[in-house]
Amino acid sequence: MHDDDTGRDAAALFRADRTRRRLEWGTREDDRYEGWLQVDRADERTSEVTIHLSFFDESSAPPVDIVDQALDDSLHRLSRMVTA
Repeated sequence: MHDDDTGRDAAALFRADRTRRRLEWGTREDDRYEGWLQVDRADERTSEVTIHLSFFDESSAPPVDIVDQALDDSLHRLSRMVTA
């Protein structure tokens, strides 16, 4: 992973579990953050997406409004991709 704050590369985790329809990510060496996204079927025509984010170092946590906007944008893009 490339850290935009420091300009350095850092060890990171990114794992996809197809059977659970889940993505996991996070920093490894300094435990600054981690997260996961999981897609579950809500009914025959719709899905439900759950996103969990944890920031363990307050100095690396982005402002809440930035996180909310990024999540909204990402979910809208995902929605457009699966309904196209």
